[in-house]
Amino acid sequence: MLCCMERERNLAVFSAILVGAVLWIELGNRSEIEPPQVAEYRPCTDSDAMPYSARCIGFMMGSRLQSRPEIAN
Repeated sequence: MLCCMERERNLAVFSAILVGAVLWIELGNRSEIEPPQVAEYRPCTDSDAMPYSARCIGFMMGSRLQSRPEIAN
């Protein structure tokens, strides 16, 4: 009888340690979709209802248009 109770206690302690370890690992793995410092420097707004700023238009046009030589007519 004592052997069975000791086995149940050991199983309960083992499962409690296992659950605690899994929760500790899961709470430590917090990942964000977009880091907060990147969200502050977005050139364009999230809504199309707002007019585009010059910074946003320059971002959408990209750097390849700026690096191309001007064509004289």
